[in-house]
Amino acid sequence: MFRKLFVILTVICLIYTTGLTEMTISAETFVRPGKSQSFAFISPEDGEVNIRILKQGGDIVSTLQKALHVKQGNNYFLWNGYSEDGNPIPKGNYTLLISMGDALLAQFPFIAGDISPVIMSLQISSAKLRSDEDWYIHVETNMKGTISASINIDGEMQVVAQMPSEIGQNTLYWDGNYNGAPLSAGMHMLSVSLIDDTGFSSSPHYIAVNIKPTPAPSPQTTDNIPQNTEVIYTVESTDGTEITDSPEETTAPVATAEVSKPKKTYKPPTLDEVPPEEIGSSFWKLPAGDMNEDAIWQVMIQPITIVKGTGKRAQTEMYRLRAKPDTSMANENVLGEITCESQGVNVLKTLDNGWSYVEVYNSSYGPDCKARRGWGNSDELIRGYVETNRLASVTPRTDHGLLIDKLTQRLYIFKEGKLFSELLISTGKPTSKQPWNETPSGEFLMVSKTGGFWAGNLYCDMAMRINGGCLIHEVPYILNEATDYHDYSSQEPLLGTKASHGCVRVQRKKNDEGVNMQWLWNNIGINTKVLVWDDMPGRFHEYPEDNMMIYYNPQGGKYYHADKRCPSIKSRYLPLSGSFTYAELDNAENQKFTPCKRCDPPMRKSEIDELNRQNGF
Repeated sequence: MFRKLFVILTVICLIYTTGLTEMTISAETFVRPGKSQSFAFISPEDGEVNIRILKQGGDIVSTLQKALHVKQGNNYFLWNGYSEDGNPIPKGNYTLLISMGDALLAQFPFIAGDISPVIMSLQISSAKLRSDEDWYIHVETNMKGTISASINIDGEMQVVAQMPSEIGQNTLYWDGNYNGAPLSAGMHMLSVSLIDDTGFSSSPHYIAVNIKPTPAPSPQTTDNIPQNTEVIYTVESTDGTEITDSPEETTAPVATAEVSKPKKTYKPPTLDEVPPEEIGSSFWKLPAGDMNEDAIWQVMIQPITIVKGTGKRAQTEMYRLRAKPDTSMANENVLGEITCESQGVNVLKTLDNGWSYVEVYNSSYGPDCKARRGWGNSDELIRGYVETNRLASVTPRTDHGLLIDKLTQRLYIFKEGKLFSELLISTGKPTSKQPWNETPSGEFLMVSKTGGFWAGNLYCDMAMRINGGCLIHEVPYILNEATDYHDYSSQEPLLGTKASHGCVRVQRKKNDEGVNMQWLWNNIGINTKVLVWDDMPGRFHEYPEDNMMIYYNPQGGKYYHADKRCPSIKSRYLPLSGSFTYAELDNAENQKFTPCKRCDPPMRKSEIDELNRQNGF
């Protein structure tokens, strides 16, 4: 399966707060549009800065950033030599200015040169490499030069493959060897660059490649049966009799078993039975999975009841839900935890003794988490008591609302009453050892924009807080500190599946509406309501329509696609000429195809049935 990395030639200006010392940029600084240059400056306080490019005479050529938030102390940003309109800065002498209000924070003289060599895109044939298989990279370049691939061997970068390049598409082959000997099995980081005829190199691209040992021949299985061997497919009919389908007997009538479509059923989150006239009147009575735009929007703009926090860390404070209406903190009296300021509760009853009986999804990590011990099971719908004077009603914004569906792994954006767009996401992936990785369900407020943070060796940018340590942020990347290259290749293919430690990862690539995580960061305001639907028992995936078209490459293609112009396919095969309907996807001749992860085609009915079974359907 192909994975594609894009370099978009528009202005790149990334701001970080770091512990670096200030870097001096001299008048001899040389910027070639297309290769990022790092600039550093010190801000005396948290605030917003403007970044502009001036000609030698003082005229403003480009305003790269307006009102960009920075933090007190050392900051640095990357710029690739392109103006805000996406065009390269013409050759000449310039000054880059950074100002906060009327105060000038920094100025950097520089010389703009010719366009840099740039790798426009990469396509790898597979994330795994075996010496007995063809492995290659399709490299799209902006100029002639030399494509060079290197790997760190014994602490030094060594060239393992190289070829002359033409403008446009080039294919670089590599067999996994260095100096005629195979590299050790395991993960290796391959660096790919374009070098022009002056020796100037592009920003490198880094690809994680898993080199596999060549396996010994395995016994023949039914997955590799000679074509002259008859295969009998057996299914069970609805009346219990056996039905056989022989692919060789194409002229004889073939009996098929009817696959029944799941019956639609939607269940509100609350444990109570909801009268029909109250369905959709609040989040707790809103049927999860029913995409009723009007009902969802009304819930998004309704006031939300939260637990008030105290002190400077109010947004990360956890309130302990009591089993009895008293202040005892004994373990037997604590059922779970509620995140203050942002997490909504369903008030079932307000008592005269200063306590309220509420319903809420448990945001606690549970008693087995050594890093942050808690109570109960993560994301379990629980009921207990809260001090009434800690409850407050907050009216959310009315311009946007967000809906996160953990079953479909999609984030739905509502704008002024209508579904506006949707994005691929990854919510928390719980395991038997770490069940607290589950993203809590419920209704929340986006209470602050915390910005980027590190999670191990992954950098998570543009984080927005919705539930204590549960944040909405861009799909993370691995940062190469030497080159400032952002490698998304290990995490981006996981979008559309559960993959995080509890946060909500959002796609960085723009969809058809031009929406991505950057759009959310720029447009979603504080106190926007965020609904999170649980993938609870009762939720189910529906089958697509039987007449939906599925595409494939008849010239040896292994995958089935939803898009006949899928970006993972080489251009000479586009548009894909092979097709069949979704109803035919499970036919014997189409069993050989696997789904493309680039264009996200639908699952087979058998896979949908298994998901529904796992969800209690």
